[in-house]
Amino acid sequence: MEKYDVAIIGGGSAGLAALKRLSTLGKQAILFEAGSKTGAKNISGGILYSKKPKKGKVYNVEDIYENFLQDAPFERKITKYILHATSKDKIFSIDLTAAHEYEANFGCSVLMNKLNQWFSQQAGEAAQKHGGGIITGVHVSAIRWEDGRTIIQTDELEEIEVKAIIAADGVNSEIAYMTGARQKFSPNELYQGVKVVAKLPEEIINQRFSIGQDEGAAHLFAGDVTLNHIGGGFLYTNRDTCHWELCTTWTRF
Repeated sequence: MEKYDVAIIGGGSAGLAALKRLSTLGKQAILFEAGSKTGAKNISGGILYSKKPKKGKVYNVEDIYENFLQDAPFERKITKYILHATSKDKIFSIDLTAAHEYEANFGCSVLMNKLNQWFSQQAGEAAQKHGGGIITGVHVSAIRWEDGRTIIQTDELEEIEVKAIIAADGVNSEIAYMTGARQKFSPNELYQGVKVVAKLPEEIINQRFSIGQDEGAAHLFAGDVTLNHIGGGFLYTNRDTCHWELCTTWTRF
């Protein structure tokens, strides 16, 4: 039976960050992803922030991936943040750029399907140096505790023994439910986002949003945009696409 320090279940951005950090600390860690590639289910996009905590320690993306700003395939650094309060046929806009700069080191618009492949390469290379790695196409079917040992069963591989498990398999985590860490969420505890992505030439995006070649804009919408339901709307600029998203409670859809 193979043994590892840590098994990470889920190959999205959270699981890959855990693998990279553990490997940097010299731990032998293995990551299992049920999809055909890491981030296969992580098709979202948005803004990835580097925060400025007022107290405590936060591991930002550039702390985990030291070469993030130089090499990562993010879309644009967001340099303009505008909040729009909507009411029927009226709109009131507030520039929140200064507030964001106070709270964050930077924010980048990202397409996770693309960025996760870069995360995967960085984390996988670090893990291999300590006997770990990434295995895709593997579904964890059971976890049991036996004589003080933690045993993971999968549908595809032989059993493995680990000292710790990190559940990084999403908001509807099978691992958290399987191990009794928490119950499944009820519909009124969840939010659903609907997104549209439109392709536009870079020069058109720059012109319409009054931004430079290496700049980006984020527009946030509140109020009547969700027809009096809790939630909001978002518009982010990528390199040569824009995406619009509306988010509200699951029960409202």
